[in-house]
Amino acid sequence: MVMDERNLGYLGKSYVNIKEDVPINQITSIEVNSTFKNKLFRQSNMSIHIDRYTYLIKNGDINEIQRAASLIKGLVGIK
Repeated sequence: MVMDERNLGYLGKSYVNIKEDVPINQITSIEVNSTFKNKLFRQSNMSIHIDRYTYLIKNGDINEIQRAASLIKGLVGIK
């Protein structure tokens, strides 16, 4: 399932974030971070940890990633 497809500004490059089935009730932690390149494009990365697996969402809109992280943390009860 494709989460979103976007273009990198005027560079003519596009990227796609793909989501796998993530069991929300088994999430143990969520990390949100931004590299220097992410900050230039107002993007962010999110890591979702479940037992021994890590699901990555890379290069998403910084506001969307922060809202998604807050929503998931609220659903699962993570601080």
